[in-house]
Amino acid sequence: RELMNQYFDTPERDLAQAKVALRLRKDGDDIIQTLKTRGQSVAGLSERNEYNWELPKAKLDVKKLDGECWPEQLAELDKKTLKPIFTTDFVRERAEIAWGRGKAKVVIEAALDLGHVVAGKQKEEICELELELR
Repeated sequence: RELMNQYFDTPERDLAQAKVALRLRKDGDDIIQTLKTRGQSVAGLSERNEYNWELPKAKLDVKKLDGECWPEQLAELDKKTLKPIFTTDFVRERAEIAWGRGKAKVVIEAALDLGHVVAGKQKEEICELELELR
């Protein structure tokens, strides 16, 4: 399926410096605002908090970015300074892989993304494989 994403940050790149990602995603008819906060990386595996909100239109809703989801180190940030920085447009192919022995079972989703990232007049191809424990 085709996914289109618009990523936001301040002109000073405050979110990137705090290891935070904020995007709007169009997935079919759905518009989803996502905030991914700083996580941890151990042995090449990363884990981070992710908050998702369905929106009626493709317009960033900064009112959702309050409370426990918004990182403390960005508490003083003026959210009105958040602007689109780059977009991604890609096709995602998914597969689930399940292993089990007795009562022990693990399910992993593999997602392959092929498409483009665009920032201003620059455009690059992207190819990403994401493995997510279910």
